[in-house]
Amino acid sequence: MTNSEKPQIADNAGANVNVAVRSEACPENFNQVSIPVNGKLCQIFAADFPASMILFIPQTPEEVVKYYLASSSSFVEPKKIKQRTMLKSADNNTTLIISKDGGGTQVDILVKSPVS
Repeated sequence: MTNSEKPQIADNAGANVNVAVRSEACPENFNQVSIPVNGKLCQIFAADFPASMILFIPQTPEEVVKYYLASSSSFVEPKKIKQRTMLKSADNNTTLIISKDGGGTQVDILVKSPVS
């Protein structure tokens, strides 16, 4: 598949981020948090609440933050904490911790209670 044939996700700035085919190990979403199609190495640590999962995305942390801000209106302004970016939902129920990991990004997803 060439770059022009890969599906693309538009971010808030209107730029397109190339994505690849979804890994078998990753769900489409985790407690209503979208998982990019190129997410891989997904590990669910707690399926019951509070629920948590980590995954790897082979893009920069900045691209991943843009993806999540574009994919959901529930996330508020990102907050930088040391070498990580934290995104929280407006209701404080969902937290994403986004950090550089080698040639890509690790995303930690924490969900306190079921999202309705």
